[in-house]
Amino acid sequence: MQSAVRRYDPISVPQTGCSLFDISQRLGVPVVVANHLDASGVLTHSTFGLDLDFNWAEFAGAVDDLCSTGAVIVPNIEDHDRLGHWVRPLVARDIRFFAGLPLRDYQSRRVGSIAVMASQAFVARRGISVSRLGQLGKEFAGF
Repeated sequence: MQSAVRRYDPISVPQTGCSLFDISQRLGVPVVVANHLDASGVLTHSTFGLDLDFNWAEFAGAVDDLCSTGAVIVPNIEDHDRLGHWVRPLVARDIRFFAGLPLRDYQSRRVGSIAVMASQAFVARRGISVSRLGQLGKEFAGF
């Protein structure tokens, strides 16, 4: 993937009928992070959710790297070292659960990632469907 990064407005719809706001509402989660290659091959990222004072582009890149080899479920991000210095501000807002997976096109090429974050209490109460997350990620990316 190229190193250039573009950012989408999380409320707008990039080229499909699904925005990150839609994904947040459909899954009922407060934080959504998406990365995917646009038509020109540039990695694009978008985040929806908490208003935290950190570099969301770097965070989105770390999420994409974390999800590069397959689905990742992290029940407590404090126990996971790959999210580094982003953990403390998320935990301060009671965001501890992470679920992410790579996005693949119709030819099974990895073209990005989609991830959600929520409180452990939310996940225990409601659950998160990883297969539904994958469907919504593909809808967001346009395939």
